[in-house]
Amino acid sequence: MIISSSLAQEKPWEFEVFTGINLSQIKDFDPYVLSEHYNYKSKPRASVVLGFQTSYFITKSFGFKTGLLLSPRGGSYSKDSPNVININTGGTGGSNQGKDIHTYKTNYLDIPLLITFRTKGEQPFTFEMGYSFSLLMSSSFKYNEYSFSGNGFLTDAKESWQEEDLEGVNDTAGNIVIGLNTSFEMPNSLSTSRILVGLRYSIGVTDVFEYDTINGYDASVQSNSLTIKLGFLLN
Repeated sequence: MIISSSLAQEKPWEFEVFTGINLSQIKDFDPYVLSEHYNYKSKPRASVVLGFQTSYFITKSFGFKTGLLLSPRGGSYSKDSPNVININTGGTGGSNQGKDIHTYKTNYLDIPLLITFRTKGEQPFTFEMGYSFSLLMSSSFKYNEYSFSGNGFLTDAKESWQEEDLEGVNDTAGNIVIGLNTSFEMPNSLSTSRILVGLRYSIGVTDVFEYDTINGYDASVQSNSLTIKLGFLLN
């Protein structure tokens, strides 16, 4: 079903139910960022997001949107371990450096307050922007450790993982949100729903942590995320 001017005026409400992939990162937080000679690397946290949103159009092109989203965020950071070298015994003459890895996870309930602009035509696009208020639901810190056995220069290194609560995370967060969505007619022409696809980028404007420094390192950092979403649009 394609949105027309008359339909938008008769049915100003729209409802979204969606899931998607969320890619997030706490940029330049981990103290390893200062250890460039240890081959420091960072990568985003990939996780599943779930959401419900509703829009109200006061004209055929302009409206407001709000809703609830389960939004996981965080990131992973690694560097070469100065204590662990995995010797390659396959005859290549090389070696693989052991890694120290830190993974930070913060999970939020997002409440967005957005304005929306919808284009005209048979295939409309909706641009949205505004502010999202986030409530912290849980947080954790996962890291690896090595234990050693043997004597002399060559020893066996056994890797294990630990996970604990991440302390000092603010209970709330604020984000600037921009997004772009479109929808497609369902194969069943009698259906009142449409297939929804979209992108959402969230820019953190408040600090993740309560304090300014952790172990002497700057902790006044924010979290950004990119969401690729797929769901249903109903009106």
